[in-house]
Amino acid sequence: MALTPYQQLEHEFQRLHALRGAISVLRWDLAVVMPPGSASQRGEQLAALEDEAHSLLISPRVSRLLERAEANQRGLEEWQLANLVQMQRDRDHALATPHSLVGRLARATVQAESAWRHARQTRDFAPCVQPLQDVVALMRDKAALVGKALALDPYDALLDEVSPGLRRADIESVFAILSQRLPGFIQDAIDKQADQPPLPLDDHIDAARRHDLAMRLLRALDFDFSQGRLDVATDASSAGLPGDMRITARLGAADPLAGVGDVLRAAGRASYAQRRDPAWRGQPVGRALGLMVDHSQGLLLEQMIGRDEPFLSFLQPLLAQAYGVTGPAWEAPNLLRRLRQVGRSLIRVDADEITQPMHGIVRYELEQALLDGKLAVRDLPAAWDGRLGDRLGTHPSDAGQSCLQDIHWARGWFGHFPAQVMGAMFAAQLNESLRVAHPTLDDELAAGQFQGMSDWLHRHVHAAANAVPLAQLVEQATGKRLSAGAWLRHVEYRYL
Repeated sequence: MALTPYQQLEHEFQRLHALRGAISVLRWDLAVVMPPGSASQRGEQLAALEDEAHSLLISPRVSRLLERAEANQRGLEEWQLANLVQMQRDRDHALATPHSLVGRLARATVQAESAWRHARQTRDFAPCVQPLQDVVALMRDKAALVGKALALDPYDALLDEVSPGLRRADIESVFAILSQRLPGFIQDAIDKQADQPPLPLDDHIDAARRHDLAMRLLRALDFDFSQGRLDVATDASSAGLPGDMRITARLGAADPLAGVGDVLRAAGRASYAQRRDPAWRGQPVGRALGLMVDHSQGLLLEQMIGRDEPFLSFLQPLLAQAYGVTGPAWEAPNLLRRLRQVGRSLIRVDADEITQPMHGIVRYELEQALLDGKLAVRDLPAAWDGRLGDRLGTHPSDAGQSCLQDIHWARGWFGHFPAQVMGAMFAAQLNESLRVAHPTLDDELAAGQFQGMSDWLHRHVHAAANAVPLAQLVEQATGKRLSAGAWLRHVEYRYL
């Protein structure tokens, strides 16, 4: 029997999924093991794959099949109808992006990332200026072209690719509240903690012990090592695709607990990927519902759960076993003070959960200025220093403490920082709803039992995948529209 137009589309998008999986793994390899001199070759490899993926989406064949499938939707299940919507969305975004721009972006981002890795070691921004300038110019062109084609604000066009349904207006309404409330929260928390600083931790924990702890944590959290792996890198991430997850963590960081946070955040995001419906795998409807939701899963586990007393009751014996440490500094009360210590950190990934959103707001403002042409790339270090000074009262001593700390813009990742902050807002709403629905949660966490939490998240977030709009998912899971309210209640209760 001949395949229907919809069934033929599923085959085409399964092929697209395979191409994107290869792209993701090549970028993981770039971050973890690729020799630094291979950047040019990797750029060509990625450009070829990106070209192939883009060609598939803009092909006349896919457009014809979409028209026929939309004209005859009889017999399609609900998830297939949602899949058809997402297929159309992917095609429309691809048509709005000139084919030549796709390959140029792939090459430019590899060169910029390679320059960033070298510059980060030397703490000198100068080698990054031209490569990053090339990326920004290309992203500016892409934002304008996609925005015009889809009747979106240029920045919203970039947001819609990484977090469908999230808009600049949503972000700015939340950021206005955070910008008003955070300075007072930060100072009050610092004042409150001043009379009981945490005891220092021994930072001479070797890499093997840190890796051992990370593996213990991932096993406890039911990470599927038959379809994923953990590696050490200078930046923490969760890459790959369902069926082939790649986690990286900063297991060599000075703070012996830094890797714990990285692993928890990556495990939350990996769980979201690994627990989505396998029947939808390879189809647009089976993807994550954008970065905001993806980040919410990591931040819920790292910040809401991982910095609370019940989880630390579970973690403390693991630390003792893996690190071979004892004494008051390694007991749960001191670990809690350490993980909740508020300070005006220069480094976003090391920042506490109150100041981290302010870092995101600063980057949101800077990336908009870069894309609008109001800020030249060469002036980024000075602009960074000024914004961070105004917002947090801190001043970087060199580029390593300012614009070289994040890899995102070198990769062409614009819109990621605000999506992460909004993900923290969603995580707080999920945390409230989870605790109301699951009153025995603290007892289970203290005993190292995570199944109840995972099952609730699967029902309310993971199972939906990309089948419903963002606003609908938030309301279904939490009973409320997305706002800063739950997050503000969380930090006020926890810190003040």
